[in-house]
Amino acid sequence: MLIVDLPRRINDDVPGGKGGGRPVDSRPPRAAGMVNDFRGKMRMIGAGCADRHDVPRTRDETQGLRPELRQDVTPTGRIQQFLAGRISHLPILLRPHIIENHKRWPIIRMAQSVRQWEENSMSTESPRRLFFPAAQEVGLESFEIPNLAEGEVRVRTEYSLMSTGTENIVFNRIFDKGTHWDNWVKYPFHPGYCVVGTVEDSRSDEFAVGDRVALRSGHQSLSVVPAAKCTRIPDGVDFQEALWFALAKIAFHGALVADHYLGDTVLVIGAGPIGQMAVRWARAAGAKTIISVDSAGERLKLAADGGATATIASGIEAAKEEILKANGGELTRLVIDTTGNAVVFSQALELVKSFGKLVLLGDTGKPTDQRLTLDVITRGLTIVGAHDMHETEQWNARSITSLFLSLVADKRFSLNGLITHTFRPEECTEAYTVANRERSKTMGIVFDWRAA
Repeated sequence: MLIVDLPRRINDDVPGGKGGGRPVDSRPPRAAGMVNDFRGKMRMIGAGCADRHDVPRTRDETQGLRPELRQDVTPTGRIQQFLAGRISHLPILLRPHIIENHKRWPIIRMAQSVRQWEENSMSTESPRRLFFPAAQEVGLESFEIPNLAEGEVRVRTEYSLMSTGTENIVFNRIFDKGTHWDNWVKYPFHPGYCVVGTVEDSRSDEFAVGDRVALRSGHQSLSVVPAAKCTRIPDGVDFQEALWFALAKIAFHGALVADHYLGDTVLVIGAGPIGQMAVRWARAAGAKTIISVDSAGERLKLAADGGATATIASGIEAAKEEILKANGGELTRLVIDTTGNAVVFSQALELVKSFGKLVLLGDTGKPTDQRLTLDVITRGLTIVGAHDMHETEQWNARSITSLFLSLVADKRFSLNGLITHTFRPEECTEAYTVANRERSKTMGIVFDWRAA
């Protein structure tokens, strides 16, 4: 298990750029190193046994080489030399079996037996997952996967997407006591809820082995879930596009309560991942004006690519004049606050058109810092909250995800360029460092589990 104290790493310099973070020393422990070394040499030796028996070797070709690599040693001799130095590393229960059969087994068969053990041990390696042992600490641990029950599937993770807003609040514990955050977050905490993968085993009639699915699960290499919690990824949608299903679902709840209509005018505050999804739903609903505001100018091009008709690189407190200019001199009917920043609430109220609506889509950890203004009463504003758990019989996790994936498949929901950083699970320290220190330069932060 790898546990790293991120505050120490946050104070270090982290080079920017795609891929994020500096390289880490991810060499496996000694035992794993011997297994990998053995695998490589067995392949070399096997090749030698298969087609190098009759190749002449000269003394000059082999001078200075270690005995097990010298070409004047016969293939059988090379295997014997290699095994002599490796039998002591085999499991205790396996050693007598190998030694007892040494005289009766052809040497090649003995080598194959050891190699088979090694490959099996690697293939049954415990699944791994990320976890927060405490605030501002992240680790990678092994865990036991449950057996499949009727109606369940086992999914091998291809990629998982960091929900930077939620996970940074949890990671840094930026919330007040007594809030729903405080009741939810208990350490050790297992982050993540955006996963795409391949069905590895199924006890469901709905999915077969090899099917590609999207599911809510943590940052982990393997998941066992009810089939009903998975949504099939259609042909033509790649894994990294489908990854956005969960964040798109959150923004969809905002679009529902916003009551978008054709020709609507919308201001989206914040151009982070949720803000990007909110822009795209407004476009899909036929809004005429979609204004995206964010102090991080790097994010605004992605908002424009997703359907924003105007972008403003500014803090919200100084953006009013530009907003009026972008909407023909009027404020917008809808304002969607995706920031989760409590201070933005009162500023956003000033930017809603009279008798318009403010949608709170960002979930702050400090709700007592949100302040009403006179705008609510004097201008007849409506304030409505939206949350990922606000599901109905019609609009639930599967129906929303299916709609999202169908729009992506039809090229009506652009996701180009949204993934900015990809990390291996072993690089979790760097991933959360970048998410904390370089938020203005990040959008989609992805963990690649394909080699995990």
